Amino acid sequence: MSSDGKLRHVGKIETDNAVIVIIIPLMDSEINCYTCKSSRFHTYKKDDIVTFEILNAQKGSAINVRLISDENDLNVLIRAFSSGEKEYSESVETRLNEMLDNYSIDGFIKILLDNIELIVNHSKLLELKRAMDILEPEAKSLRAKLNYQTSLLLYGKAENLKSFEDEILERNLHKVNGWTSFCKSNKAKMKYGGKLYKVMPKTVKNEIIERHFKTFFSQLDKFRNQEPEYITSYTPEEIRSDENTQDIRLAKSWIYPGVDESNKGASEAKMRSARWAEKVAKKFYESLHFNVEDIAITQLNEDLKQEEWKKCDLRLRLLDVEISIDVKNARRQANGPRTRYSEYCVPEFKKGCNNTDVKIAGVFSPYIKKKEMDSGNLATKDDIVFLGETDISRINELEKAFESDEMKIEIRGKSEEKGNVIPPWVFEYPEKFYEEQRKVRNKLKEFCNSQDMEYPDLKELEELDKNPIPAFLVCGIPLPSQWKNALSEEQQKFVDKLLHKKKEFNRISLPILFLSLLTHFIEMVSSDCKDYDPNLYRQLIFTDNKKMPAGFYDPLEIISSFIETTSVLWKKDSIRFHEFESFRFLGLGLLTGKRKGEDKTILAYCGGKDPKRNNAKCGKYPLIKGREKTCSCGKLICPECRFCSVNCEEYKNRIESSRTRRVQG
Repeated sequence: MSSDGKLRHVGKIETDNAVIVIIIPLMDSEINCYTCKSSRFHTYKKDDIVTFEILNAQKGSAINVRLISDENDLNVLIRAFSSGEKEYSESVETRLNEMLDNYSIDGFIKILLDNIELIVNHSKLLELKRAMDILEPEAKSLRAKLNYQTSLLLYGKAENLKSFEDEILERNLHKVNGWTSFCKSNKAKMKYGGKLYKVMPKTVKNEIIERHFKTFFSQLDKFRNQEPEYITSYTPEEIRSDENTQDIRLAKSWIYPGVDESNKGASEAKMRSARWAEKVAKKFYESLHFNVEDIAITQLNEDLKQEEWKKCDLRLRLLDVEISIDVKNARRQANGPRTRYSEYCVPEFKKGCNNTDVKIAGVFSPYIKKKEMDSGNLATKDDIVFLGETDISRINELEKAFESDEMKIEIRGKSEEKGNVIPPWVFEYPEKFYEEQRKVRNKLKEFCNSQDMEYPDLKELEELDKNPIPAFLVCGIPLPSQWKNALSEEQQKFVDKLLHKKKEFNRISLPILFLSLLTHFIEMVSSDCKDYDPNLYRQLIFTDNKKMPAGFYDPLEIISSFIETTSVLWKKDSIRFHEFESFRFLGLGLLTGKRKGEDKTILAYCGGKDPKRNNAKCGKYPLIKGREKTCSCGKLICPECRFCSVNCEEYKNRIESSRTRRVQG
């Protein structure tokens, strides 16, 4: 077939017994059609559509030439149009669309159905002018015959995918190659919770959740990302640079008379650390916009009548409010972790301004030697941290609220030498510290209570690394039933307990959280609950920051460490918690249980001194029954310094044996 540039080849399809070629004359011309034995000439006008049906397509075969003019020819044109050839005349597409426009939707669908088996490239059908008619209900049988790729392209043209959810699932299109791309391309049309949503790839599903719950997540993320607005930690270098000769003179005046000459350097370092703690507390309260008066420094005044320093170290004023502060410092112990306290000694709880309780402010400091303080070459990398405040009324309130017949709680330890000793978890930051956080919480609470809220499932939230439960607990928002039902029975009981305490105290705080964890732990282990695991608390109170349990700042990570400790306790089958009749907890970390009238130590800290570290306080914590050995005196033996109790004969023998071995060695 020769055209001398007068013909344009526009399409070709192949069947089992023929090759059909479509051409269009570019001008009025003759077409030479021939076999090997003869040739014939036919004249066609410009833009006529000419179909050559080459039967057998072999040498010597007959060639039939005919014009497209009837329904059968339309079928051939449809098949050629959809054959997949890259180039075809716009005239062919125009002519085809003009012819198809004359058919009703049923006729249009019938023509496509009649040809579907011979159509090579189904996706070509989507280029037809009436392609959207293939989405009509009458065309369901046609859609069922389209290949998977074309089907996904077709459904992607639908404005409302919900109408085709069942159809897509019936055809298992969510299991074919291309489903992920389809979902990504059409995610804007997909609805949260729909049938297709359930079979989407996780990445697309997460985007739809984010879009659907955009406002809720925005409120939730504000809670999650909140950090303390005020500074609580100061570098030792910063405080040292603020130290003056009066500060050093004041610190030296605190050294106990009669201190051995060899210990004077250590005593001075301890007292200067205490003065540094007062300066840290002063900076903290000033950052909260209090007018802070340094009362402690007045000890150096010669006017003996001015003795307010005997009651407090700082006096705060804000508007008409006046508050007295007694600053207590504790330094890291020898064998404690970096964030472990020594002890906070309060010889006496005093009354201050207007006969109100003097507040005890706690500061945690690194261990710094005198020569380091003098030279400024500080070895430590740790900050001096302000932990918060408490008072005797608050301590008594906490003890009363959490005690029971089965659980005795004594937050204050007693010492003949030091008076009262209190733990770091009893401190909490003043309300002003959480001013911005409180605004965020109120907005979240208002948002959740202002409308009939829809919430995603907890599993969906886990995929997005979002945990809303701590925010709901601290805000006092009841958990949606779908969330609560997804929690274990033990978790649900803890949620109820914490919400009850919030109503009782009208707030949640670090000490309330700590005692709620402690008492719930005892309740669970006493009932010998096999499915209980203390690590389940983490989902309820942490987002992703161990320093912010339930949205409260915990710079020493006390809550996280306590959960870790209870997890170790829970795994010790040898403790047999369910056999104890009652328990007693001392604030510094001592837990004992009464079994058959006899007290047994379950959890403790070391109160001994470590001879390997110049008899520095040991402070090893935690000491756990079943992991550490138990002495005949009933106390746990510290693996570091071998201490159990002061008057224990076995302890004295162990120390003597250890000393003898060192001498002999």
